[in-house]
Amino acid sequence: MWGKLLAGGEAQQCGWLTHKFGVFWQIIRRPWLDVQDKEPERANRVMQAMLKIETSGLKRAYDQR
Repeated sequence: MWGKLLAGGEAQQCGWLTHKFGVFWQIIRRPWLDVQDKEPERANRVMQAMLKIETSGLKRAYDQR
């Protein structure tokens, strides 16, 4: 699936790609879909942990000269 969607497009980070027509797609592994269906509370905690951005590290990187 990844290869067909990527044809003529561009790969991005975290499983994202841009299709040749400019449509964004994110490809995730099937086990994550199964977990979300069976245990939504646990899946939500995992997703929140994955999305958390450590802002202090970003600020340090920005402040470096």
